Amino acid sequence: MSPFLRIGFSSFEMDPGLAYHEEVINPYCAVYMKEAVDTEKGQVYKQKKPTMYPPWSSTFDAHVHLGRVMHVVVKDKTAELKSEATVQLDSLASRCKKENGKLEIWVELKPQGRLLMEARYYLEKSDAPCSGEGDGFGERDRDPGLFALHARRGAIKQAKIHEVKCHEFSATFFPQPTFCSVCKEFVWGLNKQGYQCRQCNAAIHKKCIDKIIAKCTGSAINSKETMVGLY
Repeated sequence: MSPFLRIGFSSFEMDPGLAYHEEVINPYCAVYMKEAVDTEKGQVYKQKKPTMYPPWSSTFDAHVHLGRVMHVVVKDKTAELKSEATVQLDSLASRCKKENGKLEIWVELKPQGRLLMEARYYLEKSDAPCSGEGDGFGERDRDPGLFALHARRGAIKQAKIHEVKCHEFSATFFPQPTFCSVCKEFVWGLNKQGYQCRQCNAAIHKKCIDKIIAKCTGSAINSKETMVGLY
């Protein structure tokens, strides 16, 4: 049987340097699992299972196979907010295996915001405590180890921050082609994974973090022109 990922979302943030004129009220996630299907017009992604609405800091399971993607949409009660991203599950599983089976990372959303995601990789025959088809969530799917910090006094576990020249870099998924602010080349990897500053939104490769020479501006305004690299 196929391996699967146990996934959870614990925190949503608006871009700190960008203005958002409406208050975000009770944001929630909608998760759409889609399969790659070949048609006469080419490959398309179709949803074959019901949409999930996992509560914050709960977990759900998703089988992993080639061509399957997870489309995540964050909305709020005002219906004004709608931010989204798509993650390839096979690529996410590969990254989890490289990180000893567990991964915590920020997922960059478009047009704004980001989502703190944790994922664990399981081989269904032996690793997982749950049974069943492996898609969905509920009380039985809550993993006490995955969000242990959240259960203590309402604390929120944050992704690791790398402070360089007042920049606050954390590992981030970029759902669209993104250029490194240092070397000007594409940030390649799992869904364009690299580092992004929480203050000025500058994006860089992990390998370029030691080449930063300019201090963070503290704002996303003119962030493309922020001089963080060697010129």
